[in-house]
Amino acid sequence: MLPNAWAHAKAQACCKKEEVLPNLPYSKESLELLDEINNKDISFDDIKNPLTRTDEHYA
Repeated sequence: MLPNAWAHAKAQACCKKEEVLPNLPYSKESLELLDEINNKDISFDDIKNPLTRTDEHYA
């Protein structure tokens, strides 16, 4: 299920990059996430094994 969600996010990121994203009320955070996907700041491996709050604190 997670690979399908990632594929959907990548497709939306591609649409945003090509400026053909549907005219829907996207939140600012969602649009920033799509930009991070396009800039390859976030990968599938990052979401497959997310950091715990403790790991994030010490990262």
